[in-house]
Amino acid sequence: LSLLSSTFLCGPRRQFKNMFHKNRKWTTIAYFTSIFVTLLFCFIPGLPKSLRLIILVFMLFVQLGSSLWYTLSYIPFARRTVIRYVTNFMEM
Repeated sequence: LSLLSSTFLCGPRRQFKNMFHKNRKWTTIAYFTSIFVTLLFCFIPGLPKSLRLIILVFMLFVQLGSSLWYTLSYIPFARRTVIRYVTNFMEM
């Protein structure tokens, strides 16, 4: 939904170009891959419910993380600040 709203604001051609910019390319690929895998595991018949739930929750976190990382790419120095903060937090 957030990608569609920014597509409405800047146009589909520019949005597509921005999504596959060198700073956002891998995040975009991770996001779309996680959406595809989520849909795939939703509709696989015969998969145990507990395994399906674990995979879907994991894919949800991948989608949220890649969406957040994509959004941070538009804010100057935001990714670098988050990396520095997480690194400092992990050293504690």
